[in-house]
Amino acid sequence: GDIIQSFPVVEYLHRCFPHIAIDWAVSQEYASLISSHPFIRKAIALDLRSWKGAALSLKKLKQNSYNAVFDLQGNCK
Repeated sequence: GDIIQSFPVVEYLHRCFPHIAIDWAVSQEYASLISSHPFIRKAIALDLRSWKGAALSLKKLKQNSYNAVFDLQGNCK
């Protein structure tokens, strides 16, 4: 439910900034849902269930440079 409820934010950002590139970091099991949204450039599948997975996920995120990062759930892991 949280992902679907956040889609209007993506649509609002795209409407305000048509050339925006939006990547979404998400648990692996929800990556296909994020990838299906037409305004999402890339779903970054994260494995946060183990220490090793969390470390690899952080490394994956650091490969990119972002101008802004939003936590739409308020519980940033």
